[in-house]
Amino acid sequence: MTTSDLTPRESPLARASASSANNAERVLGWLVPGAFLLLPLAWVIAYLIPPLNHDVAVILAISDRWLDGERMYVDMIDVNPPLIFMLNLIPAALSRLLSIQDTQALVFCVLAIAAWSVVVSWRMFPSLAAPAARSQQMIFLPLALFLAVVYPGEMFAQREHLMLLGAVPYLLLAASRFDGVEVPRGRMLTIALIAGLGFALKPHFLAIPLLVEVFLLTARGWRKTLFDAVPWIMLGVMTAYVAAAWIFTPEYFTSVLPLVFDSYEEVGGTKPLDVLFGPLLAPFILMMVPLTIAAFLLRLSPLARMAGLAAIGGALSGVAQAKGWSYHLLPAQVMTLLLAMLVICQGIDRLLGERVAADRAAMPSLSLAPLRLTVGALMLMLFCLAGATRMTFYDQINFDNSQAGKLLKLVKKYAEGQPVLIISPGIYPHFPVLNYANARLAMRFQTIWPLQGAYESCRPNEARYHDPDKMPAMEKLLRRAVSEDFVKYRPALVIMDKNPGIRWCGGREFDLTEYFLGIPAFAEEWKNYDMVYQFDRYVLFKRKAPGAIAPPEPLADGN
Repeated sequence: MTTSDLTPRESPLARASASSANNAERVLGWLVPGAFLLLPLAWVIAYLIPPLNHDVAVILAISDRWLDGERMYVDMIDVNPPLIFMLNLIPAALSRLLSIQDTQALVFCVLAIAAWSVVVSWRMFPSLAAPAARSQQMIFLPLALFLAVVYPGEMFAQREHLMLLGAVPYLLLAASRFDGVEVPRGRMLTIALIAGLGFALKPHFLAIPLLVEVFLLTARGWRKTLFDAVPWIMLGVMTAYVAAAWIFTPEYFTSVLPLVFDSYEEVGGTKPLDVLFGPLLAPFILMMVPLTIAAFLLRLSPLARMAGLAAIGGALSGVAQAKGWSYHLLPAQVMTLLLAMLVICQGIDRLLGERVAADRAAMPSLSLAPLRLTVGALMLMLFCLAGATRMTFYDQINFDNSQAGKLLKLVKKYAEGQPVLIISPGIYPHFPVLNYANARLAMRFQTIWPLQGAYESCRPNEARYHDPDKMPAMEKLLRRAVSEDFVKYRPALVIMDKNPGIRWCGGREFDLTEYFLGIPAFAEEWKNYDMVYQFDRYVLFKRKAPGAIAPPEPLADGN
């Protein structure tokens, strides 16, 4: 009897079962997280297809005009601080250099920043995660890609999105500073510069770095913090920006800010408590608060604690803006999802570590298939969340039949590449329609928000329209601006909104056409237009052919 006769032979069925298990393991190893690295490509393609977010589109259009030589906050008046317009000069210039649509140039620029954010974060994460943190290492790259590209959806390229692309690497850098992990000087400098620009986009964003830096100050002591270059670099970036804004766009401080405090803050505003307990923020508050407390009490990873602070800072930023708009709450949502995934995966890694410690003999043969399935399920849950809460793909598929798509066809028909005057309380669908039609808004204000502010406190028993002698300064400014720009640009098309966005006074609705025809200069120029189309809530007026325009009549003094 030989030794081989004493050794039990593995049956063909057992060998096939083991082979099948190995194949399944290899497939899972490729699919998770590989599949979730490829899925965001669908979103990348969608972002290149109309429509671009309307807020992003109007900012890009203003930067285009600024690059063409018009004066910022004089020929174009907008409530947003100048940094976002300065940054949009880059895609505006790139579109001219490459002879591509400016909207596509903007998307390429934002995708480039997103790629930088994801790659830098991925390269920094291993130094902050223990070798046993297997689920965290599996999930971090697809998670970072998901938060940078997929979850923003229709809010892609909003200032909140741009800030987040710099904030996530900043949080990893903050965690490295907490742990004393060395970061290459060039990488540290780049992260601090981009984060400084991101947080400077809105003063509300400063809540995030303030919470993080105060925590680092208390945890590390003032000596280490004093000689840490990161906060000083960020402060230097913000100081340089304010100085540049004062030098190149002084009108923002002298003309626009007074209008903002006098009128804009009242338009579309709501109570901070309504934002806090609203449907866009309250569910995330219920997650971020206990998870942040758990991250600190259980001494979870520094990155989890930084994400918790950033989530709270993002919530404070959204509440402070007191509008309740979805993109204002994007930072709180993104940081809460980052926090939640980090906490869940750290819990998984601890349970896995306990299992290995209980049976060290099983460690070499421990299958990672269940762990990969778990990580895949978490990512699938996030993708389902994005699909349920975002309009990406739906907006692109239905664009031609949407309000913006239909209006774009009309604008291209009557005024492609020419000035267009749109008198409306809203930005959508006028933007991105004008961007895609290569048309210029023939008005320095992008909407009639000063008029809305002037009538915000209107009482039912007051006159429908203010007496010219008793009009507030902001209303007088808008009237003069609209009439002057109407005569100056002689737009090929005028679009009047039948919905003024102004409350009833004097027992009737505000009629924008009637109101502006009460301005002599506007009324005189109006004689050169004929109504050509009614679309939804809009009435379109086309400028007459040159031969059909009568010579202007002399006007009395005043507008």
